[in-house]
Amino acid sequence: MPPPPRPVLAVFLDGLGADAIERMPFLAGQASVRRMRTELGYSITCHASMYTGLRPDRHGLWFVWQRRPETSPFRWLRPFRFLDAVDNLPMHVVATKVTRRFVRTTSWFGIPYPVHVRWRDLPDLDVAERKLWTDPGYLAPASTIFDLMRAAEMPFEVVGMARGPLAGLAGMEAWQPPETPSPFTYLFAGDVDHASHAHGQGSAAVTEVLGRVDAAIARQVRAMARGGAEPVLVAWSDHGHHDVRRLNPLPFLREHGFELRRYPHVIDTNFIRLWIDDPDERRRATDRLNALGIGHVLTDTELDAYRVRMPDDRYGNVIFYVELPHALSHTIWGFGRRLASGHGYLPDHAGSDAFLASNLPAREGPLDLVDVAPSLLELLGLPVEPGLDGRSAWELR
Repeated sequence: MPPPPRPVLAVFLDGLGADAIERMPFLAGQASVRRMRTELGYSITCHASMYTGLRPDRHGLWFVWQRRPETSPFRWLRPFRFLDAVDNLPMHVVATKVTRRFVRTTSWFGIPYPVHVRWRDLPDLDVAERKLWTDPGYLAPASTIFDLMRAAEMPFEVVGMARGPLAGLAGMEAWQPPETPSPFTYLFAGDVDHASHAHGQGSAAVTEVLGRVDAAIARQVRAMARGGAEPVLVAWSDHGHHDVRRLNPLPFLREHGFELRRYPHVIDTNFIRLWIDDPDERRRATDRLNALGIGHVLTDTELDAYRVRMPDDRYGNVIFYVELPHALSHTIWGFGRRLASGHGYLPDHAGSDAFLASNLPAREGPLDLVDVAPSLLELLGLPVEPGLDGRSAWELR
């Protein structure tokens, strides 16, 4: 297949809200600067939607941890479930360290340390994402843009998707475009998301990161253009950020008479996901959670509307959504002591919006994360598979 007429410089900026683009003069000055509606959930579900063009109920990724006893990397702990009576943090740390020595994933998160989970439930939990989205077969049988480029034998380059000194923004700043660039170059920077969690997206620390990212993109575009290959620039993010107020759910729930440890559960930053088998008990738990005043249990109608209802209960059958400004501090990830800003809140909040910026004109109408994949495929001259949930963002015809 012949290469596209102009090389594509694709830049993904994790966690950059649509309102923050004004602090990036180069990106803000592009021909198209548009808001994009995000998914209900965290980066893991956004990545899958962006690179497949499918919504969560079709690609299957919603949260990092799911209930899958048959594939759990912790299933070797089943004979030790009796230790739940003395459950503590060091036990979780040691169990995870041992597990990570023998079970490896190449996903962005690997096997995280599951902190605030009942010991007895660990052998039932599995990570939903086993590969990086740039790796072959990331979401088989769904195809990503990277899978489709490989199938077409189209060369591409990935910058910043690494750990170590050339991760993220550092990799973007160090990268030197070759004299003949690949048809597709993908630059990744997760630095905005990390800094926003720690300091808040409106902080001076994040503004400094935004300036570096903006300058790096401008420099790479100019470098490619000087080589006679003016690129098509497409930059985008997956979600925005909200300033939050931390809430420790453990004493809060106890004070309100809800015994969380009665049920298998996972606590995410603004979700508490439970598995309750008995329908009557499930209804009672739902009523008690709805009465707390900090959120509500997502209804079937909402799950369908946000396209996150799964064909099984792998992510829970009671999904308690915690609304702004609250963010849970004692989660499956840790204690959240430095959490100043968060995401995963309803896509209906304007602050949840992602963005898309390009030196190409964009079509009229709303844009969604699922539009990223068909937009890039069209620029590359690759066929867009029928049945995708997204469509191209461009006015190329």
